[in-house]
Amino acid sequence: QAESNDRPNKPASGLCTQVGIDVVTEAFKYEGGILKASGSWTAPGGPAKGVLLEYRLDSDRYQAETQAGTSGKWTYSESYKDCGYHVLEVVAFPSVVEDGRTIYCLTLGKTVKSFFQAPCQGMTSKLDCSGWTCKDGYCNGTCTGNASGGEWGYVALFGIDDANYTALPSSQKGPWSHAVTCTPGQRISFKARDRLGAGGFSPTVEQPCGT
Repeated sequence: QAESNDRPNKPASGLCTQVGIDVVTEAFKYEGGILKASGSWTAPGGPAKGVLLEYRLDSDRYQAETQAGTSGKWTYSESYKDCGYHVLEVVAFPSVVEDGRTIYCLTLGKTVKSFFQAPCQGMTSKLDCSGWTCKDGYCNGTCTGNASGGEWGYVALFGIDDANYTALPSSQKGPWSHAVTCTPGQRISFKARDRLGAGGFSPTVEQPCGT
């Protein structure tokens, strides 16, 4: 999970205008749900005394560390299995020492990015309708759909005879319940679309109206 500690918060220093920072990735591998990366950083010239390194996955800050000196190596590893496309960002902030205090130059960060994809299983979908009451040629019931195996964020879609779909708000996981009015002989349809409604569809599953 993302680290909860705040960054060191020190006042800005005029010395920060005199330092630079560079960070590079030299090795990167994602395999079997394990992310491993390594690289180096340099703070060439000026009064730099070290670096604050932040490791971010999809913009969430997972780890941070400080190192002293004007150059060094970094390594990072993480178990990460959320399916889909992701990005590891390593952000380096130079530090200076002023009046015996270490000050981190948080406006001078340099970022290096590495992209990777965690494998996704094929999407599946399920549908269960119950609580039917039928009168005057119409039936009312509640249908519950579920989907899995796609990339983060699903939009759930309920329809009649694979048409006229109603989209429910996006969510990472179901199940989703939907009140349905139909006529005997029709079929209730359910499918879901991943990536917040911009990705692939799960298979369409159906159940007869009123039974």
